[in-house]
Amino acid sequence: MADNKENKEVKEKEVKESKERQHKKEEKQAQSIIRIAGRDVDGALPLNRALSKVKGIGDMMSNALSNAIERTHNISRTTPVGSLT
Repeated sequence: MADNKENKEVKEKEVKESKERQHKKEEKQAQSIIRIAGRDVDGALPLNRALSKVKGIGDMMSNALSNAIERTHNISRTTPVGSLT
């Protein structure tokens, strides 16, 4: 009888931990979309590609901005923008 109770408690604990992991995973996915200048951008994109998704910023401007950010803030232009928030 005691073994059944212990097994039940262990199973409940495993289910609870599984739900917590799933919840953290869902939160992480929800944060993978960020907003830059009124535009939703995938957080997995590197900095220079994410900047070029903003209306009015082309490839040349995004490269110039990402180079300036890299020099002044030591943030690599290949850093995913989702990790900056």
